[in-house]
Amino acid sequence: MANELELRTAQPDPAAVFACALSLREACLKSAKANPQLNLSDSYNGMDEFMREMMRVSNLFEAWACAHVVFDELNDVWPYLMEDKFGDACLDFMLPSALAELDDSDCLRVALRLRLPVRADDKLRVPVDVRAPNPNASSEFREFRIQTVRDDLEEGDVAPFTTDDDPFDERFGPP
Repeated sequence: MANELELRTAQPDPAAVFACALSLREACLKSAKANPQLNLSDSYNGMDEFMREMMRVSNLFEAWACAHVVFDELNDVWPYLMEDKFGDACLDFMLPSALAELDDSDCLRVALRLRLPVRADDKLRVPVDVRAPNPNASSEFREFRIQTVRDDLEEGDVAPFTTDDDPFDERFGPP
């Protein structure tokens, strides 16, 4: 009998992989056009190696997403969403010349930048921010809130952990 993770894991979609690669290619070429010092061919020992890295990253993210994204919660068609936003989300935190360094931990960074519904997992550092109005109108408290926080190891304070934050920032303790 299949275990729970196998039952809830979607299968990789070749259309989504293609959409990710296309989006990443367009974002990298746009970045290279804006920065004359960036030569993608030189960065990857040729454009064929650049394309292999795009495909590796796209396959890696799609496999990661199948295990960690709750697709039923999306309001968008998955491949179209990836075509529209994946490349820019990747380049938000890495250089176009550094695709070879992208790994599983970066997939969470991309997912958070895309604001994807990520399945709760003890191994993933996923921020939570839930608000609900207080039904007692006469109370001084207008809202109940549950928000993920983490310790700022440098300052000794507690800081909110949001979707805009780096989940693996070493300045902070675990959420």
